Amino acid sequence: EEAPVRRAKPKKAAKKRAAPTSRTETALSEELMAFLGTDDPTLTRQEVTKRMNAYIKEKELPKSTMDKRKYVCDAALQELLGVKNVNVFGINKHLTKHIKKYTITEAPIPDSDEDEEDEEPVDTPFR
Repeated sequence: EEAPVRRAKPKKAAKKRAAPTSRTETALSEELMAFLGTDDPTLTRQEVTKRMNAYIKEKELPKSTMDKRKYVCDAALQELLGVKNVNVFGINKHLTKHIKKYTITEAPIPDSDEDEEDEEPVDTPFR
């Protein structure tokens, strides 16, 4: 007896996926920008997390005696996050109040004077 022949299923068309939220630009609060020492108000969540982890390592923050997965916050980090201990894997939860979705704001459209017919209309990408 021969084994039945299996036929390959037809491949489905690949769906376009949106960029992961960790790699899309976000708008940072003034407090977070000052803490990270950056003038750039738009960083990716991934970059913010990298910088926060680098800060924890640079300052050599001690681990909690009760839970070794958590670090004890220093005064600056405690003021920013509002907690005494922070879990490195849960740090994004505390950063959400300082990170907003980045949206391009619409540029104001100049008022047109009906007297001036010589001017050509302004073509903006926001109309």
